[in-house]
Amino acid sequence: MLFENHKYVYVIGALAGSVLTALPAAAAPSQGTSSTCSDEATTISGDFEGGAFARCEVVKRGHFKLTITPEDAQVTNCSPWYAFQLSSSQSQQVTIELDYSICGHRYRPKFRAEGSDWQAIPLADVSVNNAKGKTSGNGKPIPSATIQLTIPAGKTQIAAQPLLVSKDYTAWLDRVAQLPTVNRGLLGKSREGRPIEKITIREPGATTSRNVVLTGRQHPPETTGAIAMQAFVDRLLENDTLARSYRSRYTTEAIPLLNPDGVARGHWRHNLGQTDLNRDWGPFAQPETQLMRGLLETLNKAPEQRLRLFLDFHSTHYDTVYTLTDDAVTSPAGFTRKWLTAYQALVPDKKLRIEPGHNPGLPTAKSWVYEYYKVPTATYEIGDETNVEVIRRDARAAAEAMMSTLLGDAD
Repeated sequence: MLFENHKYVYVIGALAGSVLTALPAAAAPSQGTSSTCSDEATTISGDFEGGAFARCEVVKRGHFKLTITPEDAQVTNCSPWYAFQLSSSQSQQVTIELDYSICGHRYRPKFRAEGSDWQAIPLADVSVNNAKGKTSGNGKPIPSATIQLTIPAGKTQIAAQPLLVSKDYTAWLDRVAQLPTVNRGLLGKSREGRPIEKITIREPGATTSRNVVLTGRQHPPETTGAIAMQAFVDRLLENDTLARSYRSRYTTEAIPLLNPDGVARGHWRHNLGQTDLNRDWGPFAQPETQLMRGLLETLNKAPEQRLRLFLDFHSTHYDTVYTLTDDAVTSPAGFTRKWLTAYQALVPDKKLRIEPGHNPGLPTAKSWVYEYYKVPTATYEIGDETNVEVIRRDARAAAEAMMSTLLGDAD
């Protein structure tokens, strides 16, 4: 059968296997619906949530060329997202060129047919080439990519990463919200009016004033970080002694999808305000970051409330934890070193990649929250191609280490 011999299969836990549905026309992706193209047997479109490409042309029967561009001219970080759907009347081999306007090819293509899980397209079926004479502003070549794939009759989706969109978040939130330790609420709405949900986690009846805040998906393509955040939160919700003790002494506020507009529209980096949200902590010019500022202010109202930790989930080329420098003065003191030591002990087969640093002039979540509240902050990043089971294992270990460290530091 088609697909059964592929090595890499992407299954996103409770988020896997859901059928994607398009948003109403008013909220359709800005790039994905700009054009479609069709030969006699196959049509390519981006008319679904997360779909994105700028232009499509038929080179010849079974051979298509897609132009991939960022959402606006302000994008400078290279996270070149693409997602499209092939609707075919018959099984056939197709060739798809991905032609990038800037940056070039980064993400190994993933695909799924109707009723199947996401899989990585075999490397042998993806060729990457430096387009002759096509260079970026710094003179570096812009790599294009060509995919060759046999698709079945029906619908097949291809994307830079397995799609993780609003319906998937809703399914996960529906599940966890059934637990007595979870209170689901609305933080507010995005620039385009999409809901930004949050969950509050604490043991029933607990009156703790210590708060931990988790955020995710400031950058739309970063789905591996989103998977990590889900696994991290799931560990906090378990019914063992450690998790119950943690929830009795700490309240956790988790905001898993801070940029729903960018995710829905298939953006590379920005919200609908042409802004990288993780460069808007300080200016707070965007409604999404304004909501976060308001939440943090509420949670840190002295003397009743105290923020104790802030973690921000992202994706990059390699698994990395970006921390404050060792000399950063925080309360609780010394948390980061103790947390990472405990985390490393739980994953002895893996050498954690830790990148300490602090730039007080950079308006990122990690920097601004530390500067304003003097609490430990970190950016938890997952590699683009990290195995999903490894993502979950490591995130659970990180959550377990966090709980035990905070319980040891509780005052």
